[in-house]
This record gives sequence, C-alpha cells and structure tokens, in this order.
Amino acid sequence: MSHLHSHFKDEINWLFFQLTRKNNDACIKNIETRLHDTLTLLKTKVATSNEFVPYLKILYRFIGFTRDNYKGIGEKTLSHVILYVFFNVFPVLGIYALHRLVKVSSEVGPQYYFGCWKDMKQICIYAYNNSSMGENHSIIHYIGRIVNTQLSHDAETWKFSANCFSKTHISNVAKYIPREKSNHGWLFEKLAIDWIQHSKPYILTTATNADSRARAILKSKRMYRKVVSSLNKCLDTTETRLCNHDHNQLDLQAISLLTAVNKEPTFLNINSSCEDTRIAADFKQLALHNGQHSVNQFECGQSYSKISIYHIIKFAIRLYETDNDTVKDSDIAIVNKLWNDMYLNTIKTCKKNMIIPLLDVSYGMNDENLYSAIGISILLSHTSNLYKRIIAVDKLPTWIDLSTTDNIVDQVGRVMTCIKSMYNTRPNFSAAIELCIHAVEAINVHSVRPSFVDNYKIVLLSDFNHFPVDSSPVYELFHLHNSDCLPTTVFWNMNNHDCVDIHTSIDSSHSMVLSGYSSSHIHNLCNANTNSKKSMYRRISKMVSNKRFDCFSDYVDKMIQLF
Repeated sequence: MSHLHSHFKDEINWLFFQLTRKNNDACIKNIETRLHDTLTLLKTKVATSNEFVPYLKILYRFIGFTRDNYKGIGEKTLSHVILYVFFNVFPVLGIYALHRLVKVSSEVGPQYYFGCWKDMKQICIYAYNNSSMGENHSIIHYIGRIVNTQLSHDAETWKFSANCFSKTHISNVAKYIPREKSNHGWLFEKLAIDWIQHSKPYILTTATNADSRARAILKSKRMYRKVVSSLNKCLDTTETRLCNHDHNQLDLQAISLLTAVNKEPTFLNINSSCEDTRIAADFKQLALHNGQHSVNQFECGQSYSKISIYHIIKFAIRLYETDNDTVKDSDIAIVNKLWNDMYLNTIKTCKKNMIIPLLDVSYGMNDENLYSAIGISILLSHTSNLYKRIIAVDKLPTWIDLSTTDNIVDQVGRVMTCIKSMYNTRPNFSAAIELCIHAVEAINVHSVRPSFVDNYKIVLLSDFNHFPVDSSPVYELFHLHNSDCLPTTVFWNMNNHDCVDIHTSIDSSHSMVLSGYSSSHIHNLCNANTNSKKSMYRRISKMVSNKRFDCFSDYVDKMIQLF
C-alpha cells in the first residue's frame, strides 16, 4: 500500500506543478490523460478503502483552486480540463463542480463566484474538440440544462418578479450563449433544442418526419434566439454598446478595471500615438480620482475580477520603450494605479522574509511568461529583507537594484535595460546560486542581527527547460562553499508550452513547487513555515486548504456516506 500512497502524492505534486497557462494542445492533452489515469486508479482504491479518500479530496479541490480568482490562481483552461476529467471518471462530482462554478456555495467571506457563465461555453467547446463523442458528450447535455434553467429563471425574474427590470437580479448567462451563426452554432442548436424540450415540448414531439422535424428545429432556434437576444439587451453590456458604436450611452462608473484592460484601446489607450478619445480620457480620470471596482454585484453573489500581472507589466514595458516626450502622464499614473492595487492586495498580509528571486531572462522565456515572471519577481522583492533586489539569470547572473524608485514603469524599465545588455542564451542558475551564497555570507558577516538570513528562500522563476526541478544541485553548491545557511529552494514553473517533470531525487522537505502567473502564490510562499520541514505534498495540501474550497471536499464526504 505504501507505494500507492507515494504514487498518488507524486501525481498530486506533478499536477500542481503544471498549473500554469498552456498554449500547447499536446501539453494540455498530456495533463488530461495523466489525470484521467490517476483518477481511474484512485476510483478503484476509494471503493475498497477510505485511506485513499484524502487524495480524491485534494484533487477535487484543485477545480476551485485552479479556477478561483479570489483565493486561487485563476487559470480557466486547466480548471476546465480537471473538471472535464472528473466528469468522465466521477460523473456526480463533475456535475456538482459545474454548479459550483456559477453558484455561490460558501458561507465564508465575500460571496464570490468561483467562475462565470463563460466557463460553461468553454467547457462545452473543450469537450467537443477533445472527445470522440463530439457534441454528443454528456457533459454538454448537463451544461445545457444548467444554462437553460438559469435563462428561464432570468426571463421570469425580469418580467414577473418583485425585482423586475433590475439588471442586478438576473445573471449574464445570455451574454455567453453562442450566437446561431458563430463558429459554435452547433452549441446554440443544442441549447435551443434542450430549451424547447422543457418549455414547449410539443413543438418537437409533433414532428412526424424528417422534414417536419427540420422545420420544428428552425422554429425552436428562432424562439430561443428571441429569448437570448431580449435578455442580452436587458443586460445592456459594454460589449453591446461598443458593437453598436453607442459610446455616448456607456456608464463608465459601471465598467470594471478588468473590462477596461481587456478593451484597452477604447478605455485606456496606453501609449497610443494619437490623443486620448473622450471615453479614454474620462475613464482614466474617473479611475484615478474615484477608483473603479473589481467586483460585479449580483442578486445572490459577486463576480470577482483581478487584473493579471502580465497586462500591467506589458503596459509598463510599452511606456518604457517610448520616447519620454510622447509619454502621457495619465498613462504612467494609470499603470501605477493598477500596480499599486495589486501590490496592496498581494502583500498586505505577507510576512517579511529573506527572499531572493532568481528571474530567468534567457531566450526560452517568451512574451507572456517573461512579463509575468518580471512582475512576480518585483512583488517578491517588496516582501524581502533584501528590499527590491532581484537576480536576472542568463549566461551570467546580474543583481538588479530597484530600490531607487517606487514607480513601476521605472522599475520595469530598469529590468528591461539589464536584460537587453545580457546574452539571452541559456540560464546559468548554478552561477546565480553562487551569487546568492556570497551575498548571504556577506550579510552574515556585517549583519547585527544573526537571524537576518535564517529561514530564507531562493525562488527560481523559469520554464525549467535547461535546469532540473531538483534541489540536489543547489545544495551541492552550498556544501561546496561550506555554507551552513541552507535555504528553502522554491521552483516556480512559468512554462506555458511543455509539461515539466519534478526530479525524483528532490529533497521534498527543503523544497517547494509553485506554478502559474497568479500573485496569490506570494502569500502562500511568504507565510510558509519552512522550519516545519513539511513534505512537498503537505505544502500543496496546505495551499489548497482554504475554507473557500471546503464545499468540494465536503461533497466528497457526503457521497462516501451515501455509497
């Protein structure tokens, strides 16, 4: 039995380390296949022994942790993959998770949804593209029922409830139902047929031959289209106004910063060669002086949005690369506001640590993961006793001091200036770690506080294409230099193209693994007690143990009691 426990722990560690945004379908398929094999084996073991249930609970909690923007890492696609696999292996758990994405289930803290109605469409598309059953996969049927039940409820609420004609008392499900003539018209037809079967079943049941059924389906789609269209007009979404070029009727106060970032040319116009439009100028003034919300309020809960680090750093680099004479002060101010909001939300509960970020700037790091890694490195440097210092790692490592300014545009500019002067070849983490050793030894000699470098962490932010996820080479260097101050080595996976394996010889008690572009891991990192010598598996269990995700493990307990 012990080898099975080790196997499940290793699989959980591996999956957790892959939870970073992927742009490679083969890599996503690899994750799906490996998780499917793990859950299939786990299903046979859970049926005979409760000692394997904790592994099922942790994997199930991964759905909420991976999708959640508030206390999780906000990775949509991978959360859809995990949920899809759960549906295939544990259908009841998969159906429950679908409901949890769009319904408030936790009594803990703010009532934020885990996901949104857009997830429903995207999961259907994933199943359609990756299942041999195509549009007939049963998860699409269940999602259709969830979507249409909410659509009917919204239609009733809008017309006949005590809160009629109130946008906050209906969902935005109509916004994310695909249109009939779009690339996903097949899904529209599936939804239309499901809706008509439950609202007006006689339209289809009275069809007696292929021709009459075809006409019945056309009628069903026409009726369904009217319902969806009318509710979408009721929502009065920003996208509808923009498509209709009805800019004068936009309520800028109701537009979140996330919407503004996603529609950046319209609302922010960062570093454009032309003057700001009236909308961009008004929105930036409003955001800078009054503040914009990150929460969309609905009747039974809230939708929480978070600006990604990638977008903020991208805007900062865009301003850095522009001639100073043409940069608008309002652009610098809005980028700094976006950064300061993230900074305060990220580190307000973080303990000060001795953290040394090692930023991989080699040629393998591309646009998205490089920009995200830069942002995370800067955030980590703010929580470190080595205030605002990071090491850029290429053929030769270089210290970068960011303490001379609090302006994120200037800080990013300093990083990019250093990167441009480097070779951009392969990362030499061995040389970077030796640089850390010399720095720690120097601090020990000159520090008046002996505990200044105790319990410190070295954080490697990389795609790990040229350095193994193994602590052994790190500690060999420390022993070679006769250094007594052994750190906790943190491997932060930023690889968006390949799956990265964890070396079997890794010292689990002195290592941590993190992944993804979310700043939420910084809280987990800063508050991790590395003196406790927990295993990697126990650290991961702790990271997904937030009460917000209890609804998933509680449901597993209920199912076990029933069966």
